[in-house]
Amino acid sequence: MGFGLLAWSVAELVEALAARLLTVPLEGEVTVVVPGFRNRDPARTNAVNRWRARVAVRTARRYGSGSRILACGGDPAGTGVPEAVLLSSEVRRLGFTGEVILERESRTTKENARCVAPMLADAERVAVASNPLHGLKLRVLLGRFDPALRRRFVASSDYRMGELGPLRLLTTVVGLHDLLRARPR
Repeated sequence: MGFGLLAWSVAELVEALAARLLTVPLEGEVTVVVPGFRNRDPARTNAVNRWRARVAVRTARRYGSGSRILACGGDPAGTGVPEAVLLSSEVRRLGFTGEVILERESRTTKENARCVAPMLADAERVAVASNPLHGLKLRVLLGRFDPALRRRFVASSDYRMGELGPLRLLTTVVGLHDLLRARPR
């Protein structure tokens, strides 16, 4: 029990820090980038995409009514429906009435960054709606494709202590592994 509590506490701390890394404390309207997660059923948005859509909506609401959401993702599962379309439907279902932009080609996080970076050229502020470590990975990749974006990243509402419960351990382990794989070689 003691080790489990310690591991969970460390995971919470790691993700709380990751949520703020490479961000600046700016306020105002923001473009919220929400990357898709492999969705095998074209008729139903999976749990990860539903959660990311919730993060996107609460982030957009935090920064103001002029904020917009950029839903990313092609169709890596081969279902015939791009993840961006599913994410867009989900943010609308959650009551978001602002602008939603779709990027329908990318199949990986690196492709998300490559495809989305040019779409963010006019964005004053950019937030990434995912789990904190994946969001950090996407900020790193976006910064490689467009170094000017590095000064425009703001924190999203992706971290809430205890929100994921024991799943936080899994997201932290997977997220750290994934982040390490993204480093330049």
